[in-house]
This record gives sequence, C-alpha cells and structure tokens, in this order.
Amino acid sequence: MNCPTCQELERTYEAALSEYIGIRSSEWFFLCPGVAARKNVDMERTRDNLEEHRLVCVSVSRAVTPPARTLRSLQSWTQQSPKETRRPA
Repeated sequence: MNCPTCQELERTYEAALSEYIGIRSSEWFFLCPGVAARKNVDMERTRDNLEEHRLVCVSVSRAVTPPARTLRSLQSWTQQSPKETRRPA
C-alpha cells in the first residue's frame, strides 16, 4: 500500500506480533501467562486497527473499485422503473 498510515499500522502490527511470539516461546509464558495474554490483546488490537483502516483507506479502495463503465451500467439498471425491467412473455 502507498498509504503512510497503512505502512505504519503494518509495522506496528508486525512488532506486536513478534513480541507476542517472543513471549510465547520464552519461559515467561509458563511463569506468567498474564503477560502473554496482555501481549496477545495488544497484538489483536493492532491487527484490528489495521483492518479498520483498510476498510476506509483510499489507496486500498482504489484497487477494488470497479471501472466507471460498470458503475454507469449499474446506475442505469437501478434507475429503471419496474415496467422497464419486465421481459415480455
């Protein structure tokens, strides 16, 4: 993504994920599972922030927006009256 916010959120998520994996693989996980649970919550929160931003991000929406021709045909189809959309029997 070209969006600086996306890039920053991805870096934050990757850092939180690596911290969580580090805690899970250390002896702290067995001695104090609350620390691992807190790191898990932090990691999930950063992932949610990234996903929420991607839903509204302009750079991501440009990649999935249908071509204008498709949009025009959809608009004309939705603006037709019910009589125009019926097919003759």
